[in-house]
Amino acid sequence: MVTDAGDVYNYNIMTTRYKKGDGIHVANVCSGNVIVSVYADFRKEDEAERSLEEIERILRSLKIDETEALESFPSDAGEEGMQVVGNETVGYVSVPDTWVKFTDLDGGTDFQYSNIEGTAIITMNIFDTKGLSDEQKAALDTRSAASSVWYNLENNDVTNISGATVKIGTYDALQVYGSFTSEDHGLASYIVCWIFEDENGIMHYVSAEAPVESASEVVSYVESSFTLTLKE
Repeated sequence: MVTDAGDVYNYNIMTTRYKKGDGIHVANVCSGNVIVSVYADFRKEDEAERSLEEIERILRSLKIDETEALESFPSDAGEEGMQVVGNETVGYVSVPDTWVKFTDLDGGTDFQYSNIEGTAIITMNIFDTKGLSDEQKAALDTRSAASSVWYNLENNDVTNISGATVKIGTYDALQVYGSFTSEDHGLASYIVCWIFEDENGIMHYVSAEAPVESASEVVSYVESSFTLTLKE
C-alpha cells in the first residue's frame, strides 16, 4: 500500500538508502543487516510504484512454506567451554568462551559476538519502531520484516537466498538465509537470519554468519540456546 503524504510516498519494507534516477529512496539501517527504521520515502510516485513492484517480486520469491530451513548440527551450547552473552532487550545465546564482543566498523545498535578471527559472528537486535506512525507500526509484521531482511541481503551481495518457517527458542520465526563472500577475509560464507515477534509485540532479529565449513555449528549455537529470559 502507498499512502499519500503530500509529495512523499511511504512503504514499510524498504531497507536501503540509494539514488534511483532523479528520486531518492530513504530508509535507515544499521550494521549487520538489521533494520532500525522500516519505512522509505519516495519523492516521486512512479519511483514508488517501481519499488513496490520489486518488493512484490521479493514477496513472491519468499517461499516461506515450501523451503526447508538450513540444516545445522547439535552444539555444545550450555556445556563447559561456553558462555552466555546478550541482554534482556535482544535476548541471550551461548557461544564458545573464546568468542569476544564484536563491533562493526559501521557502528549501529547491534549486539554482536564473534570468534577471534572475526569470521563467525552472531548478531542480535530488535526492530526500532520509533518515529513510525500507528499505521506503519500496524503494517509491520514478521513477513514484511523478513522481506526487508531479504531485500537488504540482496543489496549486500548475498546470493542464493531462501526462506523457511522455523522455531527459535519457543517462538515461531521466519528464517532467511543465503551465501556470500566475506569482504574482509574473502571466504565463502553463509548468513542465516531469524525474524520473530515476541509476546509483547516486539520484532526481533538474530543472525549467524560464518564460513561454509563452520556455518552449521555457528547456526546451532542460536538454534540450541537462544532465549529471551535467563534461567534462574
